[in-house]
Amino acid sequence: MIQILVVCLLVSGSIDQSLALIPLKLGPRIIGGHDTKIENHPHQVGLIVDGSFNCGASIISPTWLLTAAHCLYGIEVNQITVFANSTLINSGVMASVNKTISHEIFKYPLEDYDIALIQLSEPLECVNCKPIELDTIGAKLNDNATITGWGKIREIDIEAHDILQEAKVRVLNQTSCAEWYLERYKYVTERMFCAGYPEGGIDACGGDSGGPIVVGGKLTGVTAWGLGCAEPNLPGVYSKVSAYLDWIKKHSGIGH
Repeated sequence: MIQILVVCLLVSGSIDQSLALIPLKLGPRIIGGHDTKIENHPHQVGLIVDGSFNCGASIISPTWLLTAAHCLYGIEVNQITVFANSTLINSGVMASVNKTISHEIFKYPLEDYDIALIQLSEPLECVNCKPIELDTIGAKLNDNATITGWGKIREIDIEAHDILQEAKVRVLNQTSCAEWYLERYKYVTERMFCAGYPEGGIDACGGDSGGPIVVGGKLTGVTAWGLGCAEPNLPGVYSKVSAYLDWIKKHSGIGH
C-alpha cells in the first residue's frame, strides 16, 4: 500500500491539510539496510529541530552542509542544531547554525529544486567530520550507490532506529522511472535521478531526507522524495548534485 507523508509532518511533526500534497517516505528507517558506523561515512550529519531529529545532511566543507530544501521548510535558523561525529542519533559533536540557503526556485509543495545549504557558526573539528567531494558528472545507469541515514520520524508511533544505517542501491533508467511516477501524477525532472530496484525491497525512507547518496566516493545526490518506501516501480528520487554545482559555488564558494 502506498503511504504518503507530507513535508510538514516530516519536518515539524504536524499536518497542515491544506498543504498535504508532497509524497514523502513514510517508515522508520532505510529499508533493507544494515547498521554501520560513522567512521565509514564521516560526511554524514543529522539535523535536530527543536530538540528532535529531523533530517540528514552531508558535510561539503568544515563550515558548509548540503541537504534538501524541504527539510528546512518553515524552520528558523535558531531552531536547528547539527550533530556530527556519531553513529548514534542526536549525539556526538553538536554545532549551531549561522544561516540556511534554500534554492530560490524551490516552491513547497513541489519536489523540484529540492536542495539547500547550511552554514555552521564554527568549523566542524572532529575525527569523523570529513567533507565529501561533490560529483561533477552525474549518476549513470546501473551505477552502484550507497545511501545512509537514521530514518527517524518525529511523533509517529513507530519504532525509530538509533544507529546509522546504510544500504546499497542501483541507479535506474531515468525514462522508466519518470514513467512509473507519471502514472501517479508525479514528475521526475532532469535535476533528479532514481535509485533502488524495480522490484523494490531496498530504499531510503522517512527521516532519511536530506542525507547523501554516494557513488564512487563522491556526493552524487541528496535524498529528496518518493511514494511509500521500497515499493515496486517506485524507487527513491534524489536531487542531482551535478545539476546544482554553479548554485552551490555561488552561495558557498565550494566547488570548481
